[in-house]
Amino acid sequence: MVMKSTLLAILKDLDDSHEYIGNRKFKSLYFGGGTPSLISVKIIEKIINRLNEKKLLEEGCEVSFELNPKEVKEDYINNLVSIGINRVSIGIQSFDANTLSSPDTISSPDIKAIEIASGVETIDTTIDLIYGVMGQSLESLQKDSLEQFVASKANHLSLYQLTIEPNTIFYKKELHLPSDVLIESMEDEAKEILNKNNLYQYEVSSWAKKGRQSKHNMNYWMYGDYLGLGSRRS
Repeated sequence: MVMKSTLLAILKDLDDSHEYIGNRKFKSLYFGGGTPSLISVKIIEKIINRLNEKKLLEEGCEVSFELNPKEVKEDYINNLVSIGINRVSIGIQSFDANTLSSPDTISSPDIKAIEIASGVETIDTTIDLIYGVMGQSLESLQKDSLEQFVASKANHLSLYQLTIEPNTIFYKKELHLPSDVLIESMEDEAKEILNKNNLYQYEVSSWAKKGRQSKHNMNYWMYGDYLGLGSRRS
């Protein structure tokens, strides 16, 4: 019942947005900003089908889906591909077990997840990594994150610097994060390694191989229009 209610709410939100959409079509569709994998693939399929019925998706539309590493299974990826998903974003955060044991990280690394996703030729794979976490060194960023990423077949990297916002649990912990000087060195090291391996920065936190940039990211970066469907809209 909960899933059905979720589906009906999203479809109603889409129908109610007709005046905003007008005669335009979407060049990208993004399931994320949370854990969309908690919803069944059938519901995701129904949303895509409704968009196709309304002829709202451009030909070659980029359809992205966020996943945690533990959710990446071969059957699940194949099911996503069968309904039209052509890009997945995996929140690895770090390949370094020591880094992940810090209180300011959440997910566990799973190289197998990348192997499964990047082994599917019809989808692009992007990986999320963070740097500047407590206890991280320049060497660990290089050896345990960047070089591991380069060794994978993923063609897009979202590389985020950890920032601790006031009035959060992490802020109250008074974590000892790397110095600004070390952070700058990490950024320089990342640029050198990624450029050497034909990955280039196209916005503040995104790196990609030629022709593999995210259309969705670029739309935000270029101040393009977008429509958010769900419990919150901005």
